[in-house]
Amino acid sequence: MKYMLSRTTITYATILFLMMLHAADVSAQGENNIWTFGIGAGLNFNLGEPQFFISKSNTSEGCATICNSSGELLFYSDGLTIRDRTHAVMPNGNGILGNHGGWSTRGSATQSVAIARAIQDTNKYYVFTVDCTEAISPPHGPGYLRYAIVDMSLNGGLGDVINKNIVLDSGTSEKMIITKGAGCFYWLLVRKYSSSQFKAFKIDAQGISTDGKVSLATTFSDQGTLGQLRLYMIGEMKISPDQKLIALTTSGRGALNGIEVCDFNNATGMVSNARMIYNVADNGGNQFLYGIEFAPGGRLLYIATGRGGSQVKMNLLQLDSSLLPDVNAVVNSMMRISPEGVFGGMRKGPDGKLYITGYNNTILHCINDPDKRGDSCKLALLEFDMPDTIRTQMGFGNHVYSWNDLVRKPIYTTQDTFLCGNESSVDISAPEEYSSYTW
Repeated sequence: MKYMLSRTTITYATILFLMMLHAADVSAQGENNIWTFGIGAGLNFNLGEPQFFISKSNTSEGCATICNSSGELLFYSDGLTIRDRTHAVMPNGNGILGNHGGWSTRGSATQSVAIARAIQDTNKYYVFTVDCTEAISPPHGPGYLRYAIVDMSLNGGLGDVINKNIVLDSGTSEKMIITKGAGCFYWLLVRKYSSSQFKAFKIDAQGISTDGKVSLATTFSDQGTLGQLRLYMIGEMKISPDQKLIALTTSGRGALNGIEVCDFNNATGMVSNARMIYNVADNGGNQFLYGIEFAPGGRLLYIATGRGGSQVKMNLLQLDSSLLPDVNAVVNSMMRISPEGVFGGMRKGPDGKLYITGYNNTILHCINDPDKRGDSCKLALLEFDMPDTIRTQMGFGNHVYSWNDLVRKPIYTTQDTFLCGNESSVDISAPEEYSSYTW
């Protein structure tokens, strides 16, 4: 990118440039402004309040959608197909093997899809997928982590899947997120389902690391129990806004079913210091845990808990995770902020509110002030005019980190530049990954 300074603006003078280069598209961060989810559902946040629209999504749980920085839809995936902004399947976009094996023709992995823009080529995107429990349980496969590559410069700008179903790892659960690193890179973080392992794959200008960094973090000392019960298989895993805490569900019964919070180092990709902050055995017996999310301010953590079944009546709970490392204080901070209802997956919206799915219905909830304690958070029911064929399910999809979320320190340079004789311009070229100036 080049800017030209003309002689009409600067006439034979000494120019003192104090130049600061910023990340691209600093004025817009709309990569998460459109969500596609459930059976044909979609939300568009570009006008402020979310607007409902009909998509071609077909999943009972996980999915992912990405827009450009202006909030214009690029593509989305339910783990089985990749669709372009016109909702048509991309060339080579069928036969995606993630989220495979769920009930009916839909997949049911909690966080089945995650998307990251490639750093070395901004036309390309990685689409990561994991398998669902039904495809992992014997005699099926080991639970694969795979990825596809989408090139948005192809097919007239609608995108083309140039490679797919590349196996990166196995033994992964339904928990998968992407978060930013402590530099110009991302971490793809997955949880093993039957051990104490997390695995973090670095995504940087060289591509995707194939030797994921392994860290051990669990509140369960009996590795045999982990292997037998696959305690980390289902339920959401989320990271705090400052990338320092990871919260996730465990999916056993009684004392094995709860919420763990771990520390995360976004420089090394390592997870450590697991603490159980909510234990079902101490809070009502045989309960089902699924949705979880941090408030935008990072202090409060929301979870949904209730008794099992597809139409389970859940309680929406709020905990103050800022009280860590005092686990007892966190436990004692718990507040119930709703009567029993149907609550599924949770996600922060681009408007700073928290949204909660229902299950196989048209119900959505919104927490309007999620950084406030108790009833002051203002839980509300959202009503949209959805056709009978449209149903929300158990997830909104994974968050996508924008190009600007990656840390690029400003570059400062000062120099004297002269225009002499018949010179009429000075060219200023931005280095790779920078595109704007302040002087």
